[in-house]
Amino acid sequence: MIRKLVTLFIMLALVIQLVPANRMETAHAATGNFTFPSESDQIGSPRITTEERITLQGTLNNVDPTSISYDVIQIIDPTDENKTGSKRENLTSNVSVNGFSLQIFNIQLFPGLNKITFKGTQGGGEVANSIYVEYRNGPMLYDLTASLDGNNFPVLENQTTVVQSTTSRGRSSADISITGKAPNAQQVTIIVNGSSKTYSVNSANNDSFAAAPITLQKGKNQVTIRIKNGTQVIETTRDIAFYNGSVTFYDVNINEMDNAATPPTLQSAALEYSPNFVITKTNTLQLTGKVIVPNSVYPELYGTPPVMTDRPHPDPTLPLTSMKAEYKKATDPSYSPLPIVPANIVIVGNPQPTDKFFVYQYTINLGVATGFDFDTLYNVKLTARNEENAHLNITPTEQSTDNLFFSLRDKSKPFVSQINHLAGYKPTNYQSIEGTPLEGKNIYGLPVGIEVLIGNPSGTGNVAVTRVSDLYGHNSVPVLKPAPAAGQTLNSNEYAIREESLVTRTVNGSPQVFQRVILEFHRMPFEGTQTITVQVGGATGDSKSAKFTLLYGPYANFNTIFDGMTVSDDSTSADRVTDIIKTKLGKFRGSLQNINNTSEIRYDNSVGPRTVYFYINNVSFPLKPVGTDVTQFELDPSALVPATPDIYTKALDAMFNGENELKFVFQSSKSYYEKVVKVNKVPTNLPVIPAQTTGVFPFTFEDAIPNPRPILNDPNFTKTGSIYTTTQAFMNVYGTFDFIDLGENAVTVGNKMTTLMAPEASGHVPASDYILRITSTSLASPITWKLSDPFQIVNGDTPVGIYPTNGNINGDLIVRYDLKTQSFQFLLRKQELNADGSSSVFLFNVYNSGLTGPKATYRLEVDPSVLPYKILRPYLPAEGIVNKNFVEVIINAKGADKVTINKQVADKYAYDADNTPANGIEYPNAFKATVSGLKPGVNKINFSIESASDSVNNYFEITYTPTNIPGAQFLDEMKSSNKVFDGAVSLTFPKGTSLIRRDYNVPANLKSQVFTGHKLLFAIANPEDGVVDRREYDNPPADFDLIMQNFGTRFKVSFPTRFVKSSPVYWIDAGLADDTTTPNYDPLKMGVDPYQYPGAIGPGDTKIPTYDERPDDRELVASKRGSLTLSFDPSIRNTAGTIVTVYRYDVKNKFWVNLGGVVDTKKNTITVPFDQFGYYVVAKMGYSFSDVTNHPYARNYIETIYSKGVMNAANFDDFGADMYTTRGEFTSMIVKALNIPLNYELSKPHFDDVPPIINQDALWDYSTIETAAREGIIRGTQPRAFEPTANLSRGDAAVFLARALNLKLETDADKIDKALQKTFKDYTEIDYYAKASVLAIAKKGYIKGSPVDPADPKKGYTFEPKSSLLRSDAAIIIGKMLADLKRLPKLN
Repeated sequence: MIRKLVTLFIMLALVIQLVPANRMETAHAATGNFTFPSESDQIGSPRITTEERITLQGTLNNVDPTSISYDVIQIIDPTDENKTGSKRENLTSNVSVNGFSLQIFNIQLFPGLNKITFKGTQGGGEVANSIYVEYRNGPMLYDLTASLDGNNFPVLENQTTVVQSTTSRGRSSADISITGKAPNAQQVTIIVNGSSKTYSVNSANNDSFAAAPITLQKGKNQVTIRIKNGTQVIETTRDIAFYNGSVTFYDVNINEMDNAATPPTLQSAALEYSPNFVITKTNTLQLTGKVIVPNSVYPELYGTPPVMTDRPHPDPTLPLTSMKAEYKKATDPSYSPLPIVPANIVIVGNPQPTDKFFVYQYTINLGVATGFDFDTLYNVKLTARNEENAHLNITPTEQSTDNLFFSLRDKSKPFVSQINHLAGYKPTNYQSIEGTPLEGKNIYGLPVGIEVLIGNPSGTGNVAVTRVSDLYGHNSVPVLKPAPAAGQTLNSNEYAIREESLVTRTVNGSPQVFQRVILEFHRMPFEGTQTITVQVGGATGDSKSAKFTLLYGPYANFNTIFDGMTVSDDSTSADRVTDIIKTKLGKFRGSLQNINNTSEIRYDNSVGPRTVYFYINNVSFPLKPVGTDVTQFELDPSALVPATPDIYTKALDAMFNGENELKFVFQSSKSYYEKVVKVNKVPTNLPVIPAQTTGVFPFTFEDAIPNPRPILNDPNFTKTGSIYTTTQAFMNVYGTFDFIDLGENAVTVGNKMTTLMAPEASGHVPASDYILRITSTSLASPITWKLSDPFQIVNGDTPVGIYPTNGNINGDLIVRYDLKTQSFQFLLRKQELNADGSSSVFLFNVYNSGLTGPKATYRLEVDPSVLPYKILRPYLPAEGIVNKNFVEVIINAKGADKVTINKQVADKYAYDADNTPANGIEYPNAFKATVSGLKPGVNKINFSIESASDSVNNYFEITYTPTNIPGAQFLDEMKSSNKVFDGAVSLTFPKGTSLIRRDYNVPANLKSQVFTGHKLLFAIANPEDGVVDRREYDNPPADFDLIMQNFGTRFKVSFPTRFVKSSPVYWIDAGLADDTTTPNYDPLKMGVDPYQYPGAIGPGDTKIPTYDERPDDRELVASKRGSLTLSFDPSIRNTAGTIVTVYRYDVKNKFWVNLGGVVDTKKNTITVPFDQFGYYVVAKMGYSFSDVTNHPYARNYIETIYSKGVMNAANFDDFGADMYTTRGEFTSMIVKALNIPLNYELSKPHFDDVPPIINQDALWDYSTIETAAREGIIRGTQPRAFEPTANLSRGDAAVFLARALNLKLETDADKIDKALQKTFKDYTEIDYYAKASVLAIAKKGYIKGSPVDPADPKKGYTFEPKSSLLRSDAAIIIGKMLADLKRLPKLN
């Protein structure tokens, strides 16, 4: 019941915080000169919001709009609005007035109650109105989702979430991710199974977070989720069960039941978390839970009459009879059974018989609690049958969970639940310390605070420490004493109870009430390892022990001083002593800890020998105790004789600029302790800007140069008087300044920065007082750099390093420290000038003592022309010479309405210069056009930039130098004949050829679109990785090099090892079809580079993916088959033409397809059919196979047919020339040899015994056999059976060839027999259906038969129609056929 109440309160608190501010009722609308109908002007009933920034809408009443300002004031006490906290006053930003309407955008609130006062002038006087808004910045949590292997599961609060996936089957653990929303939170910590990880909340993405990996064990896991911001923490728990495909028990609870006829459940606890279950002894107990069991579906006899039917196992309509339960005491060797009533095991939900698993819930009655021993740990074991394993004869068939424990506690008796250590305990300050288990703890300081949590506090008796013992059997019985007052101590055999109170703690996800008892020891009876025993309820009550180790040793600590501390010293200040000695060094106040006998702490000789000494640079200074606590000390101003100057002044005099040594010494009768702290005193100096004679000046910005060299007197920025004028849209600014000397080498810089970066006692970092702050009307907010931020170290023009060594410089401001001049430089990159031509004024301010200290300022004014612009691409002059007949032009012109490039109207284009959308779009106002048709030599690119009132005209030049090397590109209109690269590539199409989708047969909208007017891109790619343009002058997105490397490696290694490339690798592309997922008609009407940046877009914002990621539904093919002719290496001899072929890279299947081709040895060209765009290359076989080179008669044929891609090798090392040809292989050979376009659908096969697998390296595959079947070349041996692996008879080979070649067959049976009788002696053995085909093939000379007598050919030949065809003979047959078709030369 307590747990339920606490849960309800937490839910109520979360719901209240989640209520949007605009849904809260307000008492009074704010009216007056400033009227806000939705706001409240009553401090007692403010509008409530959970958003840090709000926008207000209202009206004005007789107020000058130009005089409006407002204040935001934090109210500390709602009963007295004069008690205020933080303030923002006289703000004028984000105020918009339109007539009588008033809007104020993004008002930033303080946590708590805010008073927002609006002010303005009316008739010469000031008027004001105030409203009140309460900002509740407590963290919140919702929309929790667990994800496993792509499956998402909502994480619910009041029930267990079960996660599972197919790929996680059989695992003992799984890594999930947890996502959700956490408004007003900065971080989320996930704690599960002893592992804790913290993740950031992304406020820019709807306050979302993603936590991964979160490791779950099989079964139920308790997940603790802790969300926090700077001041507040919310913690909640969720239960998540991981199901891994085996029997899984979860939500196993022990329940206390009333003894009524229909007993209600009084309370429950999860056995997965080994609870101490506090109950009334006379009540009964129940065990409840859920179990997931796999479903095994297989056929069995079922029904009347019985027939074979697929049935689920177990049957979800029946109880789970295979389940059993057992229990034992944890110390017992064996289990005893628990009674289970089958009717109490029922299915959950309405499962289907084909579900992968079923969930059952069960109830097991344990009887009256008196049947169990109290204060004893019990172990429960649950078992159920895995029907899937049983059916497959896999062990185990019975699967169990035995990690379930519980202990029963008598509700009428208290018990010791936990003994915890309070780290950093002080008698006056311990309430907020979170206790951690004392067991095994090392304790380093005194006093010792021990937290004892007593369960069942309603029956609590006295809590007492009954014994403290050491490792050697020595025992001490401490005496309870009253809690000592400040300054008083306890002896080693004494302890006190500092506090007794009731607290609520969450134990295993369940809120429970405990009595919290704080035990206080000033000294312990023993040093080292010892065990403390605590008892509650008297001599017969419950007790618990904890072992810990006390480590003694003096330790001194200064309150405000730390080793390496830097103290800034303004020698002109009249209050140096107070500032440095009393404030920054805190009068050297500190504490001496871990002293077992504090009577030995003596600051003078009045009661014994002095034991405490203090030195500043070896000058002795007296200390005194602070109040009555001798462990606290500070400088003693009364001990100095003479008293003038005072001790604080003398302490400052003892310090010098640079490093100072402070030494504290404690020397007792038994020990000596010394602590040395070094403090740096650094004088301050006035800041200077500029530090060098070159001053502060602008120069040209270039995207491709992230760290540019400053250009003094840049011709693009002309200086007249103190004002620079320019036509540029962006600029860099360089300047020098000085506010501190960090030294002449990197080591000195590091040492001085270490000193400056050391925080003071208040947490202030001295380096943060050294500031460069840049303000401008062109900036949305000031740019601030502090010496505590990273900066570069240079020596003149030579880079030396960066401080800190692992630092990163982000943003557009780069600061450098020059060792040569001991001064600073800054580079402010990419500052956009005003598009309307108004001047941009920048103020550069340098501080050396914070924003309120001394300041030096430099003013820079830059006046841009009307319509400033910047040519972003091509990157000139580096890209002024190109090896392509087109150029992509991008011009940034913020104030332009229209840009025309070479008479072509450019598209408006948001240009992401660094190709990283997460960093924002650098040039949202750019224009883009592709200028094609460049002529060899110099080409003048004219452009005009126009706005409503102005225009600018200019040009730049591009030199096109065509050179046939990788990177060459040629963009040309798709025509019936395209010849490029000096005729090395010729692509022709039949008249009337257009472009269509590759999947035009799919019955869906837009699949029948026809595309015309496209430009084809012909390019020469790198032969190793297929890259055309490496974009040397771009800023590629993160990991783009890895994408090119990954795709390039696959491109390279997939090329057949027995072939060498004999021509350049060509890339041919026609663009992309209309994107059906977008509302606009947006085909890409020009070919593009194969490698594209993620998120790349083209004209009309059409998406352009990398070639390897192009969707099937956007791939274009020619409507009619074309012909591609490629030139190859002219040094290849004519006789090698039979082993020259063309390969195309199949991007979908990631392999190179051998297309064969007809060779013209006179022109050194090879021609293949053209069905797809992509990569093409000519290749020559480099080496053959041993069983081919040694073949007695078929080598030339085999090597030719293999080189042309008609046949594949049977094995990696040998071709398999003497193996028999199968029906499937010969079919594939015919389809490939005749270049029959593939025609197949995986879902519509002709034959059941041909698996739908595409594998170009196999001897045959589905695509070629299905194509042959659809073309009528082959038929089955039986209905829907082809027998592709059966050996092919010579007779069937003739039939296949005759059909494929559409040979005219004789139909007169007598004529056929007579002709065969003359040709083959065994003609009677030829099957009737094959005779006509055998005769036709024999006439062609493709198959001659075997001589009856090799010594005398006149005796005739036999055909041997039933004999299996050797692969070598198959190569000869196909070779002869191709030679007869003029696709191969005649072979010997």
